[in-house]
Amino acid sequence: MFVPARLVFLVLSLALAGCGGRSAVDPVPVWDPPRVAPGQAMAPVRLDAVAFGPVRPDAPIGTIAGVGCAGPFDPVPAAAAADAVVLATFAPVFAETMRATGLPVAGARPEALRPEALRPEALRPEALRPEALQVAARIRRVTVDLCRPGLFGSAGAAAVSGAASLLVCWTVVSPAHGGAVYAVETRGSAREAQPLPYGLDALLRGAFGAAATNLAADPGFRAVVRAAGAPRRLFGGR
Repeated sequence: MFVPARLVFLVLSLALAGCGGRSAVDPVPVWDPPRVAPGQAMAPVRLDAVAFGPVRPDAPIGTIAGVGCAGPFDPVPAAAAADAVVLATFAPVFAETMRATGLPVAGARPEALRPEALRPEALRPEALRPEALQVAARIRRVTVDLCRPGLFGSAGAAAVSGAASLLVCWTVVSPAHGGAVYAVETRGSAREAQPLPYGLDALLRGAFGAAATNLAADPGFRAVVRAAGAPRRLFGGR
């Protein structure tokens, strides 16, 4: 009986590799951010921009495999990850991560100025509320190792499992100072054992959340948030 060579390759690959092989994406440690002490003033933060690259849309960032994660292997283009990097999706992940570490999060829009706040008896010259720090994230590198249940399916839309890691460059902007006050890079990774619809999107969000947790644990970032949150006094400087 004639057996197609492609089928033989798939069977041998399953026997030799399977899903238990070493992933091309190494897990990234997640550091435990220190807790905010009671009464300690910290400036609220908000993710205001997220970008991907620069990288060519057709540049491979990993592979996607079918039939029990053993093959055939297809390259995953950077465009598949770029399509998932949207501020409306990543901003809630950032906010949830910051809140989980005890840092205050600014709203999406400035609070409306209430008329009662303009009354003379409402003035508080002893302190001004800290201004929100704006954070911009640029995802500079993505690595993925994906599996799909069947032979075919794109990384962006297919139900996939696997792993993803990110390198994120964070820039903190202080409106009070009119520019960037801090920049740092952190990494994060995520893994899903079971195929999920739009699994690549879920993996990227998870890896981004891990990178944001490592940002919250960064001593320099916390120093900036703490300094910006210190009460500012009128007529006497800080």
